[in-house]
Amino acid sequence: MHFTSSILITIALAGLAPIIVRLLGSRAKWVLTTGPLACLLIFGYEFSQLPRAGSKVIEYGWVPSLNVNLSFYLDGFGLLFALLISAVGTMVFLYAGGLAGGES
Repeated sequence: MHFTSSILITIALAGLAPIIVRLLGSRAKWVLTTGPLACLLIFGYEFSQLPRAGSKVIEYGWVPSLNVNLSFYLDGFGLLFALLISAVGTMVFLYAGGLAGGES
């Protein structure tokens, strides 16, 4: 469930980003940074739970009538990259928000 939350957070913030920027202006960076930061925390939690399980498969029925599933295979290496990407994404959002804050 936690992994699914990271996907939904990312999709929701990507769709709402233009509205958030229009409403909050230069302060939008703080709201938008919560997306990658939340993903970083979620992936960190998943990574901490992984040594007990080794790997994890998360599967959702996408088209059940055709037996087509949406599956995610989580292992240590994949979660390490997810942590790295989320950490860099958080820093990029903060840095880019600081650059954009100086414009009128």
